[in-house]
Amino acid sequence: MTSRWQIGASVLIVLVGMVLWGLQLWQHRLLPPADRALSAPVTLEAKPFRVTLIGTSLTSRPGWPESLEHRLAQCLGRDVVITRIARAGMNSNWGVAQLEAIKQTKPDLVTIEFSGNDADLHDGVSLAKSEENHRNLIAGLRFARPDLPVILMVMSPKYGLPSLMRPLLPRYTAIYPALAGQLDTGLLDFYPRWLALPWQERGLQSDGQHPDPLIATEVIVPVLVAYIGQAATKSCGDWRTR
Repeated sequence: MTSRWQIGASVLIVLVGMVLWGLQLWQHRLLPPADRALSAPVTLEAKPFRVTLIGTSLTSRPGWPESLEHRLAQCLGRDVVITRIARAGMNSNWGVAQLEAIKQTKPDLVTIEFSGNDADLHDGVSLAKSEENHRNLIAGLRFARPDLPVILMVMSPKYGLPSLMRPLLPRYTAIYPALAGQLDTGLLDFYPRWLALPWQERGLQSDGQHPDPLIATEVIVPVLVAYIGQAATKSCGDWRTR
């Protein structure tokens, strides 16, 4: 009896291991970035140019937002003010609840990233709710300013426990390309840009989900600056080649 139990337990462990390995392969398969350019030019009438970053700890943590403010100002040739409406552990339910606070920042452009936390089994939301929340957030922002440029952003991959807690992460990130096409927003997909780096250069070794601030700056800022710059008819590099 003991022998059969041990064999059964061993088989179960192997099967679970195979499932987890397959999940990792599915989450980390390298695909081309699902980017989408802004369809309308970014106007630079406002002084300073105000950018509001909306999202999770991937936006609230120090690092790339500070660099973005400096380098985007150089690109656009005017002062830039970056405001963060972001908090660790929050999902898109929280994002929708911040709509009035976002409006008060009087943004000329906004970025949104919630897919990583929406996908969390513990404190995320369903796929349908994630899509609904993003639609409501974008609609609310555009009700106040119909021509507001909105950029959806797919952020860094997850490893270890953070990955296991987000088994459907690719399905959540897939919401963004669909919404970008349907709602005519911009989209920057940083996920494959991280996967294109050697493992040791991805900066995710500490906890599997929060990249090293220097690595995050190197991956995000040049692309975002060039992307916004092109929409504003400024020559600040080609974001498609980064």
